[in-house]
Amino acid sequence: MLAVGTGWELLSWGVELADGSVVEGLGLVAGRAVPLAERATGDLVVESAFGRLVGFENHARSYVGAEASVLGRVLSGVGNGAKTEGLRMGSFLGTHLHGPVLARNPGLADHILSAAVTRAGGVYVRSERAAAADAIAEAATAVVVSTLSLDADS
Repeated sequence: MLAVGTGWELLSWGVELADGSVVEGLGLVAGRAVPLAERATGDLVVESAFGRLVGFENHARSYVGAEASVLGRVLSGVGNGAKTEGLRMGSFLGTHLHGPVLARNPGLADHILSAAVTRAGGVYVRSERAAAADAIAEAATAVVVSTLSLDADS
């Protein structure tokens, strides 16, 4: 399962609002969303097990309580705060990455497709057509990384 933004937060223990009230979550994943001092907007670049992930973040909350299960390490942007981003627990992935996240991050998309096909008893093989689309996404990632003055090893 992939959950982005508030959808992810609502699957957690809950969402703390700026006025101190709490919206109870479903409690399906560890952690909770807590208010940031100011809204996080802009490009977000994350190093993860699925490669370098890029997207746009636009959120007013960070995420705490699941620091041992993060999606990746923030290279640029805010993410969860504390230089981490997202949540990875078993087959669940939660993230602040928008952009759209799967179109911009072929390694992550391939991981999710592979897991789904394997679960159904098949074997996922990336097609030649997918490789061409992935090359476009990888070129776009390179532009974001260059614009943010991150090098390939950051």
